[in-house]
Amino acid sequence: MRIIYTNLEMKTGVIIARFQSPYLHEGHKELIGRVRKDHTKVIVLIELFFKRHYPDANSVNGPDDDYTFQLRQLFRDCSLITDKKVQNARFNDICFIRLAKEYNNCQNKNATNNYEYRREKTKAMFGIDVSLRYINITMSGITMSGFAVGAINFKPAYSMDAGVFLNLVVPNTQKRFAVYNELLFSRYDIISVPFYPGSFEVKQTELTATYLKLSNALRYQFPLRCATPYIQIGLVNGYAMDGSANTTVKSTLYHTPVSTEQLMPFRKYERAVFGGLGICIGKFEAECRYEIGNGFSTYQNVSTTSISFLFLVKWAIF
Repeated sequence: MRIIYTNLEMKTGVIIARFQSPYLHEGHKELIGRVRKDHTKVIVLIELFFKRHYPDANSVNGPDDDYTFQLRQLFRDCSLITDKKVQNARFNDICFIRLAKEYNNCQNKNATNNYEYRREKTKAMFGIDVSLRYINITMSGITMSGFAVGAINFKPAYSMDAGVFLNLVVPNTQKRFAVYNELLFSRYDIISVPFYPGSFEVKQTELTATYLKLSNALRYQFPLRCATPYIQIGLVNGYAMDGSANTTVKSTLYHTPVSTEQLMPFRKYERAVFGGLGICIGKFEAECRYEIGNGFSTYQNVSTTSISFLFLVKWAIF
């Protein structure tokens, strides 16, 4: 509990308090008494937290027993609020406000019941982000021409991504749950280690792709005083605006010019799952993410897997 506003000329004092116990201790009473002594008008803003208990099958307590106990302790010095009223009070806002108004009349018969009720709203955070991506692609299976693609060993590659994000904090969860949405522009260029399917030729495969990736995740946050660490898991839907998988062939015997052949058609849609760990400090965020997707293969007998590690830095515009 603390004083947040005082006006000595108009003799108005405002106190804001957050109660985690259903009664006032001596420190609370002393502060309220001191403010009332120095001011003709006192406004007290309180924030109350009540939790509903769901007992197990062997428990003798009902789901609202803990809640009604807290109400009895909170309103125990008011004769207008009987035990029957507390027992019939449901776990909702309307019943609690009705009891609070009766308590206000009980403590101060001349008090007015002017109050403003606000329900917590969804908090949105929109911003931009950039990321460094480490990506590796593996293949297995046999193409239509009978080539075993497992012989292709791709080198890991790095790329830079950029995009926007929108984080929606779910109301009435004490800022712990959020729905995270992100749109990233991503591009990579990966080449394979040269391989030798025949004795007189060298082959090397190159993958190039430009993606728009939409990520949606459920985030669990740990609100602290100065920072908010979080974990999240989600799905990624990627659309390839441009993509190719081509193999260059060169003869080692006659040194003929390099020729290019298509390894397989490039799939336009890619799906992935990801998990991330991050921290938010003010308007800035940093996150480490692991992502695994189903790659680019359009053949049923050829499977591709893309594995990415990302380090993202984000800045909230509002």
